[in-house]
Amino acid sequence: MTNKKKILVIGSKNHPLASKSVNWKEKIPYVGDFDIVIFNLQSLDADIFKEILPKLETIKKDLTHAIGNNTEVICITQKTFFDNSIQPHTNYHWCPFIPIFEEKEGEEFNNDDPKSGYFKFVDKWSNIYVNCYSEDYKTQKRSHFELEKKSLLRNKANKILGIKIYIREFEGESSYIYDQTYSNPITFLPPPTNSSCEVAINFLIDLYNYSEFSLPQWAIDINLANEKEINDDINKNQQEITRLKSEIEDASKEIDELNKFKQLLTEGGEGATGDRLEDIVEEALEVLGIKVKKGKKGEEDRNILDPISGEEIPIEIGGMEKSIPEKKLAQLLKWITSKEDPKIIKTRGLLIGNAYSKIPLDKDLNGRPPAVESNVIKRAIACDISILPTIELFKAIKAKKSGEVVSDFIQQLFNEIGLINFKKELTSETVLN
Repeated sequence: MTNKKKILVIGSKNHPLASKSVNWKEKIPYVGDFDIVIFNLQSLDADIFKEILPKLETIKKDLTHAIGNNTEVICITQKTFFDNSIQPHTNYHWCPFIPIFEEKEGEEFNNDDPKSGYFKFVDKWSNIYVNCYSEDYKTQKRSHFELEKKSLLRNKANKILGIKIYIREFEGESSYIYDQTYSNPITFLPPPTNSSCEVAINFLIDLYNYSEFSLPQWAIDINLANEKEINDDINKNQQEITRLKSEIEDASKEIDELNKFKQLLTEGGEGATGDRLEDIVEEALEVLGIKVKKGKKGEEDRNILDPISGEEIPIEIGGMEKSIPEKKLAQLLKWITSKEDPKIIKTRGLLIGNAYSKIPLDKDLNGRPPAVESNVIKRAIACDISILPTIELFKAIKAKKSGEVVSDFIQQLFNEIGLINFKKELTSETVLN
């Protein structure tokens, strides 16, 4: 069987089944050209570290990009050490983040963790994982990131000895995350104690080759029977997989783009800051073709411009666990009194609220009490103010994203006083059907 993984070993020689193996002082190939990169930190002492620091900086930069694409990393650990003359650099300076391993020794392991595979080479332990520093990490594909960790081996006191760490990049915030990607893992393994690092690394190479046996490269290059045609088919299928993965990623982004508008139905209530609802309302209005301007600090949330007349009115946005209260109307009136009344459009201001935000809705958007009490509607009419429940804004977005006409709804926002409800517009096509 052929080797399916291109493997680079750094910090250890004599690995004939690896694609390439180099010592720390040798020229190190570009790590992104390999499927698996194995680092042996047991051979990286303080003197070598000082000598090759620029090289580690290059590896770090290349590896940060590579793990987000096709490269997986394995590291045989040693304790983390800082060089006082070149802080904050450590012996993990090649890594996109800095894991902290503390030197401690013991022989007892957690009985719930498997002691098979690579861990059969570990009879004792000498390092425990403490935490990670990732302040210097620069995101590659998204705006935010978090490290996600999976424990592989623990001692009897549940301290981590082996760990797998992924970098998750995403858009949004911790309570609402969308459009996220995961890097390939960096796996940190305790050093072997009942064999040499060389033997343990050869075991890993065999393991990642997914083969019952391994061959040197010269033997792999010899074609047998229809082996070339089979490999060509494999390559074609891999290209198709890559294409399909790209299509799936694009489709997932489209789903995330649609799902974010569902925040119009969920945001607000006790403990909410309101910023997220304000942001998604702004984006929804812009999707409908309405220009939105930020309000002055300490005053209205936003201002919107009528697409026809160009006149500007203030809007107040809020989410609540009950109906839209009269105090939100009073707050909007406070901003309106300091502005000149519009001359063409009828509405002096727009109040947008997500009422009963904690009550679930069914697929037809039913299940909540009326968003606005009649007395609030009457006062809004008396003051020439429009009230738009976010559920009605969501209906408009749903229609717009489905290719329906929403121009009447847009004019409602600027010319219909009191409660605004979304109504499907009649077109020549719908009349004929």
